[in-house]
Amino acid sequence: VSSEIPLLGRKVFEAISYSRKAEKKAKASMVLEHLLEGNPSLPFMALEDKIGEAGNSLSKGQLKLLAYARALLTNKKIVLIDEPFEGFDEEAIPFWAEILKQMATHRKVIVFSAHSLEAYLAPASVHQLPVNAKIFS
Repeated sequence: VSSEIPLLGRKVFEAISYSRKAEKKAKASMVLEHLLEGNPSLPFMALEDKIGEAGNSLSKGQLKLLAYARALLTNKKIVLIDEPFEGFDEEAIPFWAEILKQMATHRKVIVFSAHSLEAYLAPASVHQLPVNAKIFS
């Protein structure tokens, strides 16, 4: 999850689901609606809205929100998140902290941030690595 990774597709639905299959629309719509409700300062987005080339017509907050939606819809076992609250208003941070905690209940969440997140996240629920950390496999 990063606002720096370009979105694929021409519309919101394609960008968050990697698909054009109609059967995936209901779940995608539910996730998008929930994330938008937690971020009232961001403009409304519908699944059929155009996003521009690689999402270039969207704000940083909209890009990040769609990246979270994509992560929630793909159900990967490991989620890497770069600057989890970047692009969001201060009032929305508790909402996003709760999203991270929920994600961490059934997958590994690794957060990269130059800022301390302990005020929002319990250290045991989300693993935070400093920006200059190196990961080797």
